[in-house]
Amino acid sequence: MRNSTKIIAAGLALIGALSFSTLSVTTQAFAAKVAADKPAIPSTSGFSGVPGDATGGPDVKRSRFTYQTEPGQSIRDYFYVSNVGTEPIDLRVYAADGSTAQNGSFDVGVATDQPKDVGSWVHFQNGQPQLDVHLKVGQSKTLPFDLTIPANATPGDHVGGMAVSTIASTDGQIKIERRVVTRLYARLGGTITPALSVSNMSARYVAAFNPLDGIVFEHFTLSNTGNVSLKAVVTTQVLGPAGIQLAPDVVTSVAEVLPGFSRDVEIQVPGVGQWVYLNPRIHLVPDVDSDALNPGALKAADKDIVFFEFPTTWFIIIVICLAFYFTIRARYRAKQKQMKQWMLFTEQEARRKAGIDQ
Repeated sequence: MRNSTKIIAAGLALIGALSFSTLSVTTQAFAAKVAADKPAIPSTSGFSGVPGDATGGPDVKRSRFTYQTEPGQSIRDYFYVSNVGTEPIDLRVYAADGSTAQNGSFDVGVATDQPKDVGSWVHFQNGQPQLDVHLKVGQSKTLPFDLTIPANATPGDHVGGMAVSTIASTDGQIKIERRVVTRLYARLGGTITPALSVSNMSARYVAAFNPLDGIVFEHFTLSNTGNVSLKAVVTTQVLGPAGIQLAPDVVTSVAEVLPGFSRDVEIQVPGVGQWVYLNPRIHLVPDVDSDALNPGALKAADKDIVFFEFPTTWFIIIVICLAFYFTIRARYRAKQKQMKQWMLFTEQEARRKAGIDQ
C-alpha cells in the first residue's frame, strides 16, 4: 500500500513538472510573438540652427543675426546647430543671399548657388564658405564664423541667411534637401533711405445676390525702392459718389520686403454696393520688425483709382419688376376693355329689345 502511494505521488509530481514546463515554454513563445508583432519606433531626422554665443551655447536673446557696421570691418559671431532627431545626421552649413518672392515669402539661395552680396561675406574656419558637420544623436556644436564687409559695400541693409541643411540625397532624378534658415541683416553706415512705393494698382468687383454686399478686390505691387528692409500696414477703403465711404476700412499687415525687391498684394474689401462710381484707395504706412534696427522717419504712401461698376444685379431686379408690372398692367387693361365692350354690348342689346317690344 505504501509503495502504491509513493508511485501515485511520484506520478503526480512528474505531471506537475511537465505542465509547468509546457506553460513556461508557451508563455515565452507568446512573449516572443508579442515582441515580434510590436512595431519598431521609427527613427526621425531633425536639426536646428540658431544664433550662438562665445560660451558655446545658444544665444536665447536673438532670433536672427543683426549687425550695424561699416565697410572694411570684420565681425566674429557664432552659429549653434543641433541634432534633435533620433539618428546621427550629416549637415551642411552655409550663408546665402536673401530675396523676397512675388508672394511675399522670404527665401535664400541653396548651397550650390554662388552668393554675390552678404552671403559671400561669411566664412567659417580656414576661410571656407561652407562647412560640413556630423552630429550624433542629441549633439550640438557652436560654429564660429567671420562676417567681413568689403570696403566698397553700399550703405543700407544687406540681407541673407545662415542655413543649415541635410546634405542633398538623390532619389532617382530628384534631389531632396531640407534646411533651416536664420535671417542675417548687415546694415552699413551712410545715407539710409527707407522707402516703399505702390504701383500697378487695379481693382475688380465681384457682385453678390444682395446688390449692397459685393466685394472689391484691390491689387497692387509693393516695391522697396530704398535701401532698408521694410514691412507695411495697409489700410484699404472704397469711396462712392460724393466721396461717401461704402464699406468699413480693411487694415492688413504686409510682410517685410527686402531692398530692391517687389511683391504682389491683393486685399478684399467686402460689403460694397454697386453704386456705378467706385473709388478704391490705399494708405500704406511703412514699418520694421520689432528686433530690427531703427531706420529713422518713415514716409507713408497713398494710391487710388476710379472704375465704374454697372449695377447688373440691380438692373436685372428692376427689369424683372418692370416686366411683372407691365404684364399685370396689360392684363388689367385688357380685362377693363373687355368689360367695357361687354357692357356696351349688353346696353345695345337692351335697347334693341326695348325697340322691338314697342
